[in-house]
Amino acid sequence: MNIRQLTPNDLQALLELYRHLHESDSALPDANEIDSVWSEIMSNHRLKYFGGFFANNLVSSCTIFQSFPTSREVAVLTA
Repeated sequence: MNIRQLTPNDLQALLELYRHLHESDSALPDANEIDSVWSEIMSNHRLKYFGGFFANNLVSSCTIFQSFPTSREVAVLTA
């Protein structure tokens, strides 16, 4: 198994994994909205998505959210 941070190109694989895991979920929003949300996620330095790949297929995912300030943010807050 290969574990790595997901990239913008991994969106379709992630959506397929979620569909597989949550077959009874409501329909997804339109593609433009999905792409917009994914772009926002990818540009957010506090969110990191990782995936586990087996035979080049995404089989697991993990989201990490940084809730504490970075040292740069602490410097700005205390200045």
